[in-house]
Amino acid sequence: MKNLVFVFAALILILSSCEKNTAEIIIPEVDDLIVVIDSICQEIGLNANWNTEDFKTGYDIQFPDNYEGTGMIGFEGNTFQKKRIDDAVQLSYFYCDGLWCSDYGATTVTDTTTSVIASTINSTIVLNLKTEFCDNGETVGYLFYNCAVNATGKYFMPFNQQFHEALEINFTEDTYVEVVEILKTIHEE
Repeated sequence: MKNLVFVFAALILILSSCEKNTAEIIIPEVDDLIVVIDSICQEIGLNANWNTEDFKTGYDIQFPDNYEGTGMIGFEGNTFQKKRIDDAVQLSYFYCDGLWCSDYGATTVTDTTTSVIASTINSTIVLNLKTEFCDNGETVGYLFYNCAVNATGKYFMPFNQQFHEALEINFTEDTYVEVVEILKTIHEE
């Protein structure tokens, strides 16, 4: 019974501390993670007031004026780095081995994936919140993230008929909406 009370208390904490639309809630077994899935697909679109720049081979992204960084650079493959000037949001990808950098990481997801793992030098973080991105109703991306004051996220987009890891994101919990608005601007050139 204590475990059931813990699950419901954790569910209330997650729902009250994360800013999102939560229409579908999955309550797993006691030993599983609680997963809250954003059931509203975010339609992609351009922002006429934001700056457009190269994101990946064949893709652009847009940012408001308060972002800085190198953006996409590369000689033997691409890397990417942008951040908000107050460091509240950082977006980057560095999928490199000893010889080459790729636009995409090896990790893939499907529409049924409920969580992914983000590893740092000191910890492993479970990203068990999910936002879907669509273009005219067709899924074009997934953001997996955790609910924390300083959240971690990974964005996945189509590559070779699978959704591959495409971007790592660190953001403060109050910037979630801004992160979603930026990701909604990713589009083919």
